[in-house]
Amino acid sequence: MQVIDFKEIIKQVQELAWLSDNLAEELIGISDLELYESREIIFQGDKDCPKMYIVISGSLQVLKKETKGESLQRVLYEKNLFGLSFLLNQSMNYESIFVATSQSLLLAIPIKESREIISKSTTISATFNALENYYPAYSFIKNSTTLGDHLNPNFLIEFVSSFELLNYKADDFVFKQGDTPDGYYICLKGHLEVIVTVNDKVVFNDRIREGDYFGELALITDSVRSGSIKAVTDASCYYLSKEIFDELVLKEPALLKGFQLLAQLAYE
Repeated sequence: MQVIDFKEIIKQVQELAWLSDNLAEELIGISDLELYESREIIFQGDKDCPKMYIVISGSLQVLKKETKGESLQRVLYEKNLFGLSFLLNQSMNYESIFVATSQSLLLAIPIKESREIISKSTTISATFNALENYYPAYSFIKNSTTLGDHLNPNFLIEFVSSFELLNYKADDFVFKQGDTPDGYYICLKGHLEVIVTVNDKVVFNDRIREGDYFGELALITDSVRSGSIKAVTDASCYYLSKEIFDELVLKEPALLKGFQLLAQLAYE
């Protein structure tokens, strides 16, 4: 019979890389194995989830509820985790459903007991607090860009904790066409508008919505802003200045390569 090395599995889960060996062992001690059959629903998003889950074998689909049914958001394979947002006391997403796509074995880690164990550790309190405070930015960078694949998991937390939260009123400009580039933005809330003009005539117009990013070229080039960004509604954005980005690149050169690829993908 094959013995499962749970500690090694937890060490390979990027979202839990900040755990010490001792904390990982404590979490294993309060966890259970749960087996789900194909198409069995694990979590339906209609209540608080009391557990985090690590996929040991099999795979899961994350589905989004829609008016005419469900759409596939992503697939979780072995050593993937879901439920970190519950551990971090983040707001619930009641639109998501997690379903086993085949017979799947999961390590179920209870949330309440995990928080009690982690709260007693002074060595990771700063990291845990950073994750709590900047989870929306962390989740976006990790799940919606390629940066999470290029950065050390612990450095990724340091990176997102360098963001500043900026708020805008409707009709405020985030920046204007021709401005000197200042940094990178992630839209956290509200709607923004991209406006590009030539000879005072609008030649391009588009919307930026929650979860969209913009301004990545500011971090890797010195070119002026190619368009204006204006708030359509009250909006909030995470902002990373070029100065702080340059300081972080000195610590982790892979950050520059990651943004070069991000910009390349955005303009292909």
